[in-house]
Amino acid sequence: MNKALDQALKRYSVVFPSGEELNPSQLGELRADVLALFIIMGEFVGAQSHARTYRATLGSIVGLTALAHIHDTWWVTSEQGETHPGFLTRYEVASQVIKSVSRDMEVGPVGDHPLGFMAQLTGWVSLVLDTWLSRNEVKGHKPINIMRLAYWLFERSEQLEEDLAARGLVPKVAPK
Repeated sequence: MNKALDQALKRYSVVFPSGEELNPSQLGELRADVLALFIIMGEFVGAQSHARTYRATLGSIVGLTALAHIHDTWWVTSEQGETHPGFLTRYEVASQVIKSVSRDMEVGPVGDHPLGFMAQLTGWVSLVLDTWLSRNEVKGHKPINIMRLAYWLFERSEQLEEDLAARGLVPKVAPK
């Protein structure tokens, strides 16, 4: 399985943080996270689909967020002797995989796309992190402006539609 994982990492240009930032155990955990994503997405059996990508995206992002809440591991350094990387590192790598795998998928039958879903989850994660920062009274933290976040989501949606259309990933609809 290591060989198949290494090939997929190379195919999608997935880059892990350097060994200076994470210890070997943490890098192993990132590999396990990515392996789970690829398995759920159907990467190793040639069965990728929108549905599989949506399931993998939701499961990984919500699961990682829940773990960060339970164990209070929003950010962790290798110096702390931790065996698992922090949420922000895991989220960054999971997002990289999801974006790399789904960037060439066509828009779905109802105008949906995994990258649009990922943008929505990013907004949710931003609110979760904002809540944690506020509750822990992190110095210099300024709460998220919900209207700005909503505006960002609308802008991101429009930009994504333009990007997908420019790459020919929006199916042409026959006139009625």
